[in-house]
Amino acid sequence: MISCSKDRGFEIENLNHNTIMVLGHRGMGELYKYPGNTVEAVLPVLGIGADGSELDIQMTKDSILVLFHNDVLDDRTSGTGRIVDHNWIDIKHIRYRHTIAAVPICTVDSLFSLISNIE
Repeated sequence: MISCSKDRGFEIENLNHNTIMVLGHRGMGELYKYPGNTVEAVLPVLGIGADGSELDIQMTKDSILVLFHNDVLDDRTSGTGRIVDHNWIDIKHIRYRHTIAAVPICTVDSLFSLISNIE
């Protein structure tokens, strides 16, 4: 996710005059109000001018790429088991627990479809 175009007025140089790349960690980071690796966490980091974001990507049993960090769904969502053991149709309605809104697991394709300035 480092191919988004943006205004070049937001650049940071180090002491050697090299440009520093600014990336989000799973979006806005661990202390943000929405879980990492979700549309709700990634779009804001791009909106504030970051160069991109590190993402955790896993593949479902039917080869759909989804954003998800943990080994199993049980830890943070309403689902159970591993992403790789489920088809997308089985997990697309799973939501993260303990968030301020019903935040779904998202596919890489759906996230990229929401980013208009991918180069």
